[in-house]
Amino acid sequence: MLLDFMRKNTRRFLIAITALIVPTFILWGGSVSSFSKKEDQSLAKVGRRKISLEEYGKYYQALREMTLANFRGSLTPEMEKTLNLKQQALDRLIRKTLLDQEVDRLKIVVSDEEVQASLKKNPAFIKDGKFDASKWNALLNDPQVNWPALIEQEREQMRLQKLMDMIAFSARVTDEEVRNEYLRQRETVKIRYVAIRASDFGAGLDVSGDELSRYYEQHKQEYAEPAQAKLSFVEIKKTANPMDYEEMRKHAQSVLEKARAGEDFAKLAETYSDDKASARKGGDLGFFGKGRMVKEFENVAFSLKPGEISDLVQTPFGYHIIKLEETKGSGDSKEVHARHILLKVDASEDTLISLEEQATQLSVEAGKSGSLERAAAGMKLSAQTTPLFAETMKAIPAIGYVPEIADIVPGLAQGKVSNVIETRTAYYVVQMTERIPERTPQLQEVEDKVRTALRLEKGMALARARAEEIVKEVNEKGLSLEKIPNLPKVAETAPFTRRGYPPEFPRMTGLADTVFDLQGGKAAGPFMSQNSAYVVEVAERISPDAAEYEAYKGPIKDRLLEERRGQVFEDYYENLKKKVGVQTNEEMFKTM
Repeated sequence: MLLDFMRKNTRRFLIAITALIVPTFILWGGSVSSFSKKEDQSLAKVGRRKISLEEYGKYYQALREMTLANFRGSLTPEMEKTLNLKQQALDRLIRKTLLDQEVDRLKIVVSDEEVQASLKKNPAFIKDGKFDASKWNALLNDPQVNWPALIEQEREQMRLQKLMDMIAFSARVTDEEVRNEYLRQRETVKIRYVAIRASDFGAGLDVSGDELSRYYEQHKQEYAEPAQAKLSFVEIKKTANPMDYEEMRKHAQSVLEKARAGEDFAKLAETYSDDKASARKGGDLGFFGKGRMVKEFENVAFSLKPGEISDLVQTPFGYHIIKLEETKGSGDSKEVHARHILLKVDASEDTLISLEEQATQLSVEAGKSGSLERAAAGMKLSAQTTPLFAETMKAIPAIGYVPEIADIVPGLAQGKVSNVIETRTAYYVVQMTERIPERTPQLQEVEDKVRTALRLEKGMALARARAEEIVKEVNEKGLSLEKIPNLPKVAETAPFTRRGYPPEFPRMTGLADTVFDLQGGKAAGPFMSQNSAYVVEVAERISPDAAEYEAYKGPIKDRLLEERRGQVFEDYYENLKKKVGVQTNEEMFKTM
C-alpha cells in the first residue's frame, strides 16, 4: 500500500513541511520562550488531562507565528493585545484537548484509504482542477518530509471533522424558517420622521457664568492638551544599489537562457519567480488589455508573437521575462495572454550593511554636533521636519505609521538624537527638536469651546424631552406625525432593507431593527445624533416579490443550516465542558 511505502521510506524527523503544504498542515513547534522553564506546572486541567506550561507555550508560539504571517510580518504589541492571542491560544488548546478526548471516547476512526484520499485533495497537489501525480510523487520522495507525522496529523483532523459532522447532523431548518428569513431580508420600509434639533431652542440655551465654570470643572480633562513633540528625521531606505541590479540582471539572464533553451517556462516560473501569486500557476497572468500593466511591461507584451519569449524587461518591480501565449481581439479591444517570471531586485546583505553603517555614522555625527540637520547635510543626506504632533500618536505627520519611531518619542529628551531605528523598509535617525509638556488650559483660554459644548448639552436635553413628548402623543392618541401640531418639517425616507440604512439619517444604533419591528400606528424614539433627536414611524411597509423567493431559497437555507449546525456544535461543546470539567490556573495565567 502507498501508506506503507511512505512509512518505510521516511528517513528523518520533519524539519519543515514544504511551503505547498503549510497552509493546511501545521505541526505545533518552535520556540517555547519562557514557558518551558515551568514545564512541570499545569496551566489548565481538562478532565484528568493536564495542560502544561510547556505545551501551552508551544501552542501560543505557533498561533503567534501564524498570525504574524497573516499580517505579513507586522504584528505590533498593540495588535497582539487587541487580538488577545494569549487567551486565544489557551481557549483553542482547551477546545482541542476536550475534543480529542471525545473523539477517543466515541472510538471514531479514519482509515488509511480515507487519509490518502483527503491528502490528494489538498490544493498543493491540484493543477488545472485535477490531481497532479508529479507533485505528489515529488513530495513523496522528499527525505525532508516526515510522512508518518503528516499522515497522523491529517488523520487527527479528519477524526475531529467526523465528530463535528456527527454532532451537527441533527441540525434542521424548516421551509417556514427559510421563508421567514427571506421576508426578513428582503422586506423594505419607508419611514416618516421629524428631527428636533438642539439649535431650535435658542432662548433656552443661554449660559450663565456659574454654569460655565461648573461645566468646565466637570469636563476639564476634555480640554487637556497632550504633550506635543516635533522631530527632525532622516530616512535611509533599504533600496538596491547599481551592483545589486547588476547581480540580479545576471541571474535573470541565466533564467532567460534556460527558458530560451527550451526548459518548461511554467516550471521555471514556479521555481524562480518572485510573483508568488502567478508563480503557483506557472507564471500565468491570463488575458489582459492595455492599461492593466505598467507601461514597460505592456509595451513588450503587446509586441511579442505567440510562443515568443522576451528579452529582460526592467520595471519598478524588477526584471521580467515574458512569454506570450496567445492574443484575441484587435485594435483597442486587443488582449494578450502571457506568462512571466519576475526577479525582484532587493538590497543585498552587503548593501544593507553599508546603509546601516551610514545611518550609524549619521547618528554619531548628529550626537556630536547637536544637530541632525547639519550632520545630514555634511553627509549629503536630506533631513526632514515634522509639524508639532501629540507624542502619543502612532501615525506621525510626515513620517507615517512607523511604530518603531512612535514608541521612542515619549522617552526622547529635547535635543536628543536617537540611535539607528530599523524598520522593514528603512533605517531612521531622529532628533527631538521641540517638546511641549502636557497642560490643561484655563477657562478663559477655551471659553468659546466650553460655551459651545454647554449650549449643545442643554439643547440636546431639551430636544430629547420634546422628542419623548412627541412619541407619547403619537402612541397615546393614535395620530400620525403629520397630524401633530407645531412640529418641524416631517420628512420621509426612500425604501430600505433591514440590512440597509436610510441615507437621510446619520448612523444611529438600533434604528433599523427598531423600525422593522415597529407596529403600525406607533412611533419610536428618540434616536440621538450629535445635534438632534429623531422620532420615527413606518410610512409604508413593502413586502418582497413572492416570485423571487425560489431564486433566494437555496442560498438562504444553506446559510441558515450552516448557522444552525454551528450553534448545535457550540451547545454540544459547552455541555461537554461542564460534563468533563475544565479548570484553569488563573493566577498563573495572569503572570505570563
